[in-house]
Amino acid sequence: MIKKLKFLNKNIYLVGGAVRDKLLYLPIKEKDWVVVGFNIKDMLKLGFKKVGKNFPVFIHPKTKEEYALARKDIKYKYGYCGFKFIFSPNVTLKEDLFRRDITINAIAQDKNGNIIDPYNGINDIKKKVIRHVSNSFVEDPLRVLRVSRIFSYLFYLGFKIDYKTIEIMKKISYSNELLYLSSERIWKETYKALKTNNPELYFYILYKTKSFFKVFQDFKYIILNNSDLKIFFKILRNIKKIPYCPYIKFSIILYELYKKKNKLKLKVHNIIYNLFKKFGIKKEIRDLLYNIINNINDILLIKYKDYNDVLTLFYKIKIFNNINNYIIFKKICFFDFISNNLISKKYFINLNIYIDILYNIFVNKGFFYKKKNIFIIKKIINNKSKYNFFITKILLDKKK
Repeated sequence: MIKKLKFLNKNIYLVGGAVRDKLLYLPIKEKDWVVVGFNIKDMLKLGFKKVGKNFPVFIHPKTKEEYALARKDIKYKYGYCGFKFIFSPNVTLKEDLFRRDITINAIAQDKNGNIIDPYNGINDIKKKVIRHVSNSFVEDPLRVLRVSRIFSYLFYLGFKIDYKTIEIMKKISYSNELLYLSSERIWKETYKALKTNNPELYFYILYKTKSFFKVFQDFKYIILNNSDLKIFFKILRNIKKIPYCPYIKFSIILYELYKKKNKLKLKVHNIIYNLFKKFGIKKEIRDLLYNIINNINDILLIKYKDYNDVLTLFYKIKIFNNINNYIIFKKICFFDFISNNLISKKYFINLNIYIDILYNIFVNKGFFYKKKNIFIIKKIINNKSKYNFFITKILLDKKK
């Protein structure tokens, strides 16, 4: 088996983003391997485990890394899944690289560290240009999202998208192929984009290529004009400064958009909830956000409330049901409080302490957060001088 695996090493190439990031001296997040000259039966004999049906990937018996056979593809119907793949020992590395999206991702490296670059990807890295490999780029609508996401990832290094690639992305949008993308694939690319240094550029390129409202169709009911669009991009510029996970960032985007619409008395919380559900976002997050936006007027007036009213508000939002609700609420709403100057930083600090105290009472001290127990909790707070101290500070600061 070991001898066979060593023989396989001569036909294995590292490809895609791993090679690109290595050449850019960036950390390698994941490795994609391509095997040339082998078929499915050969891989199974070598002890690899096959996963996937239409596009098989093989798990290495020792490293557990993923390996794919060199392939060509033929477009036969609409959408990202509308391809037939040709896996054959006769498919060359150059043919496999030809079907990749952009030149800087169409570079390979063999086991000895030698670089194979048939489509001038290294030259484009030097020029800092994101450019399509061939005109077959137009066949895969997912590439519009991928290029937008890679641009948001590499922009801080000075990369730009080639104007011809932008034109092809527009062509894809006009063809309506984007409408065939699954919600899961859209969210996967969006999730990665929200982790980059410039997530707003992901959405900007989608907008520039006329793809935004085809990819995010529900946003048509939330972003109605240029003014809404400016608000949307302002929110995006703000969230890139915070170290929250993509789920939280996306929650903040929708929360902020809803807040603006709520002022116009437009009820869009069902649209937002369904959008979360469509993208497969965790139920606990979308349920909490739903509760937040249903009580948004009270949240926006929180600095005018006494602690009894705040306590009742927290009960309605159910932020003390579990630790995740507690953490998510603080991240979503406190971002809003500070970024929009809804409360002073001093009040923010005191309110933060207050919520932490309440959480410790409700959860760490074993109290179940039910309406019938609220009077017990209030009594505990009233009997603890250190709690009264913080609550008094909050109320005094609120009056200033």
